[in-house]
Amino acid sequence: MHKASSKFKSIQYADDTTLISPLCCLSLHANTESYEQDVSNSINFELNKVVDWLAANKLSLNIRKTKYMLFHFYQRRIDFTLHLKINNIQISKVEEFDFLGLTVQENLNWNAHINKVANKLSKVIGMFKRLHKYIPASALLLIYNSLFYSYINYSILAWGFSCERIFLLQKKAVRLMCSEKFNAHTDPLFKKLNILKVTEVFQLRSIKFYYTCRYVKSELPQYF
Repeated sequence: MHKASSKFKSIQYADDTTLISPLCCLSLHANTESYEQDVSNSINFELNKVVDWLAANKLSLNIRKTKYMLFHFYQRRIDFTLHLKINNIQISKVEEFDFLGLTVQENLNWNAHINKVANKLSKVIGMFKRLHKYIPASALLLIYNSLFYSYINYSILAWGFSCERIFLLQKKAVRLMCSEKFNAHTDPLFKKLNILKVTEVFQLRSIKFYYTCRYVKSELPQYF
């Protein structure tokens, strides 16, 4: 499938495919009045190649779930809209999208993903509030690792540089797991439970990633 289009690079995972290309590669008439239409026509032409490949291989595409996004710097707004269609069905433009569990925004601001993670963690904290008086800390720690830590750890290399809000929720969870007051100092509690702070999880994942980049390059995608 990745050979169907010469202008798109593909990211594939199971039955999920994302096509990526710089806009400058899709039009020969940059900064002209026809630029928007040129880019739209070029993308539609390449999309038709992908659709033809799918049809030839007896695979179906859920066009209703297909979206497109224009990435740009936060300071630079893109003031045009592309007119993309597959089988005469309009493809909607979105500002954020759930990409394999990671909420990606058009300006690569991770606030939407952090908000999603914070909402899920708040529900776990509500569970801790109801349970911490009735079950031991060891059982709460199992719940923490399966329902709390898993959300913190997932894709933290992308958004972990801005995790103050998540750290506050983590401290609430730790206090409840140890049945301490709402304003108890948490450093001893983290040591008691033998768990890492979210900032430390980010640092650990960053160091592991650097080690892989430096010494075990064969385990990384080629673009690294």
